[in-house]
Amino acid sequence: MREYFEYRRDFCRYLCAPRKTLVLILCTMRSGSTLLKAMLGAASDVSHLPEVHFHQLRTSAFDFYTRFCRLAPEPIIVLKHPVWFTDSIGTFPVPKLSRIRMICLVRDCYPTLCSIKTMPGSDTPTNRELIAYWLRYTSQIVTKHGEAGALGRCIRYEDLVADPVTVSADLFKFIGSKMTHGVKEYVPPMGGEWQWGVDDGSDKIRSREVQPATTLDQDPELLALIEADVRIAELRARLGYDARN
Repeated sequence: MREYFEYRRDFCRYLCAPRKTLVLILCTMRSGSTLLKAMLGAASDVSHLPEVHFHQLRTSAFDFYTRFCRLAPEPIIVLKHPVWFTDSIGTFPVPKLSRIRMICLVRDCYPTLCSIKTMPGSDTPTNRELIAYWLRYTSQIVTKHGEAGALGRCIRYEDLVADPVTVSADLFKFIGSKMTHGVKEYVPPMGGEWQWGVDDGSDKIRSREVQPATTLDQDPELLALIEADVRIAELRARLGYDARN
């Protein structure tokens, strides 16, 4: 009985909430979510908020929508917060609702993990732990949400930086924005500049223009572990990554 009344309460609040679209960027760390959010925020009808820990909220779809739709005045609200390797959640608890769109942002295994290892801090996991992290969450993102039909879209970071105008134009259409062209330039989030801990705070993102993918230093041990893992090879093939990359 209690669940019934809670459902009715959440549904009533949902009906009274503003008619907006929530766009959730689902990804692992160091996959380009700060860049993607900034590019989408270039449209006048799309929000440009700092990170929001939306995936930590386990609730009904109606309550989820009601909680977040008022965070910004724009009709399209973009939320992003990558799952960290220190997070303990088992899945991405994203509710299915017609007003919610999901952009599943993926990046190839080796550059993602190399980038994580360069982040400030001393709690970086081992190479094997990083591999397990990338496998688990990248697979979840693609399987559960990237193939969600009209509500989900899966894109690769490599494509985003190689052809930002084309990819962003397609995403503007997907989320229902009035923006009719793609972008390669962007502005800081609402309330100030990017900062480590609440977004990517690197010099690269502060350039305010999409930059080519960075050439990485070689990590032979990590590369050998990745190349020896059949599960990674299968997932990379599924994502369209060349086995030689």
